Amino acid sequence: MASAANPLLQRLLEGYRPAFRAHPSGKEASASFALSPQQQMCYYERKLFSRNLIFLLDRTLADCCLSVVTAYLNATFLHAVPPDASIHLRVWPKKVDGRKVYLADSQGELLDAVHAHALIVEPKPGQPGTPGDTR
Repeated sequence: MASAANPLLQRLLEGYRPAFRAHPSGKEASASFALSPQQQMCYYERKLFSRNLIFLLDRTLADCCLSVVTAYLNATFLHAVPPDASIHLRVWPKKVDGRKVYLADSQGELLDAVHAHALIVEPKPGQPGTPGDTR
C-alpha cells in the first residue's frame, strides 16, 4: 500500500482496499470505495478527472500482479463519472504469455463507465528494479 513517506499517494489511495481471489489465469482484484472530498478532483464540473481514474486502474493492475511494469494501458471512457459516485474496480487476467500478462478491467458505479485493456510485463531477472538486482 502507499508509503507513509508519500502523503500525496496516501491521500489519493485513501479507502482503496483491494480484495483478491483466484482466477484460472492468475489472480483477480476488485475494490469498492467512495472518494473523499480531497480525492474528488474535477477538471469539468461534476466530472471526475479521468487521469485519477486511470491512476486507480493502474494501481489495481499493479496490485493484481506484483513485480511487473505496465507496458501499455488503453482505456475507453463510456460515461463521465461524477466525483461523489461509489467506485468499483475489477481487474482480471485475459491471457498469459510467458512474462507477459494481458489484463482487462472495468470501473463503474451502477454501470460500466470505463473499460481498459493492459499489457504488463514481468522484467527479466537481474534487470534494474527487480528482486535480486544488486546494482
